[in-house]
Amino acid sequence: MTLAKAKPSQSSSISQKEVVPQKQKIIAFVSQKGGVGKTTSAVHAREWFAQYGTVGFVDADAQRSSSRWLTTLDPSLPVEITNDPTTLLKNLPQLKQKYDFVIVDAPGSLEEVSRAILSRCDLVAIPSQPAHLDLDSNLKTIEMVEIAQDIRGGMPKAVLFLNRAEGGTVLLREAKQTMDSGLTNLNIYRLQSIIHKRQCITDAPGQQTTIFQMASEIESRRKRKGGKRRSLSPEEIAKQEYHELFTEIVEILNA
Repeated sequence: MTLAKAKPSQSSSISQKEVVPQKQKIIAFVSQKGGVGKTTSAVHAREWFAQYGTVGFVDADAQRSSSRWLTTLDPSLPVEITNDPTTLLKNLPQLKQKYDFVIVDAPGSLEEVSRAILSRCDLVAIPSQPAHLDLDSNLKTIEMVEIAQDIRGGMPKAVLFLNRAEGGTVLLREAKQTMDSGLTNLNIYRLQSIIHKRQCITDAPGQQTTIFQMASEIESRRKRKGGKRRSLSPEEIAKQEYHELFTEIVEILNA
């Protein structure tokens, strides 16, 4: 199997344009391997998509990390907690009608739950760390996506992106090469956007905040002090990377 590449896009062009997502879409973050940043990506996706409409959230992970995190951000946020396949099959279409967007944090195991999510979502995003073992472990997830696409006539659309990457390393370069040429004939796109490893992203749940909120606070403090931005803070760079990631996802979702 070879992984298909998304059309190349430059980070600068992504950051300068706004791509408005089509509504009534379910976006699921799925990986059969834990610890790849699935929950962190899903929580930030919920906040990013909220600028375009109402967002429902489903926490299907037994650890309940995303729902606990969202509750600390705002107890009134609509979050459904379930990892029952039958309930997901029934409720996801109803949530899709109720909200403009639905974000799903899938479990790190429980294949039946993931299959139920894949049978209902419009796009599945698969995060992967650049380590070879992480890339190999995603083969199981990719196989499930392929089966779902075969049953659903090509749906869901699927993307794979590198998360928690160390910039400028041989490991990152080799991971890109593996994703681009190691897997064939799959309707899955390797995104150009990369989320790099940063302590501020790791700290966000414990500080009961998100990268978007951290960056906004930094920008506000700078404006109050009347200072000029000489360089971007780690939080602002991380915010830009998430913006580019979700913009690229929307481009594929809208296509």
